[in-house]
Amino acid sequence: MIKTIRFLPVALIAALTVATPLLAATEPVRGPEVAVIFPPGWDGADVMRAAARADVGIVRFGAWDNILITRQDSDDTLARLRQAGAWLFLPPGALGGCLQRDTASSVSRPSDGNLSHDES
Repeated sequence: MIKTIRFLPVALIAALTVATPLLAATEPVRGPEVAVIFPPGWDGADVMRAAARADVGIVRFGAWDNILITRQDSDDTLARLRQAGAWLFLPPGALGGCLQRDTASSVSRPSDGNLSHDES
């Protein structure tokens, strides 16, 4: 019993660390765009099929293939997405931008840093 009491503060801190970001997820999403989190392991094709079933417009993919940024076109958009398999809805800028794909690293640049154009 005494050993259990010693670990209680650590357990409470761990629980709060996990629960605090999840509390932000319980707040209703406001605004025209929403980040839709689908089950882990879903690829882009699975997400596209779910979006088609829910009849929603796609803005872009998120940081991973199971995250989709879409528009809320009507009041029942989120309900249709949930029926299509969505787990969670967040504002697109939630979690410090962790839901957004890094596009800067995917841009190809010349290896020497110089751009040359043929002006003949």
